[in-house]
Amino acid sequence: MSRDAEQEALAHSATANADIHRQLQDLSHTLCVSTGPRDIDAALVVARTQTRSMPSVPRTPAVVPSRRQSLSPSP
Repeated sequence: MSRDAEQEALAHSATANADIHRQLQDLSHTLCVSTGPRDIDAALVVARTQTRSMPSVPRTPAVVPSRRQSLSPSP
């Protein structure tokens, strides 16, 4: 691999890592806000507890009308 190719690969990796880091920060913040704790570890414990106590319900896919269907007038 040429030196230019290595530098380009490193630059791409750094950008990708920064994007991933920002996404993880956003996810952590959202989890903390939705569960209450300010600490991500505590928020994970709360989230696991909440999901374990939920009844198991079979999931059915949501039906989303196509754009054409949603724009057509109702009878």
